[in-house]
Amino acid sequence: KTAPSSAPRRLAILSCTHLFHEPCLGAYENFSVYDVQLCPTCRSAYQKQTITMDQLRVNMQQTA
Repeated sequence: KTAPSSAPRRLAILSCTHLFHEPCLGAYENFSVYDVQLCPTCRSAYQKQTITMDQLRVNMQQTA
């Protein structure tokens, strides 16, 4: 068994509102053949913001 990582999990929130693990989206971006990055879910061009899981939890609690 391996110990859980103590590094915070990074998430990417896209301007189209879809959410991905940052490393997963990074892998997708590395294999993209388009000039503009397109969301893997809706195929919209996007801007991304990277946050941690803890930041997402705080944000969700504040808006609830």
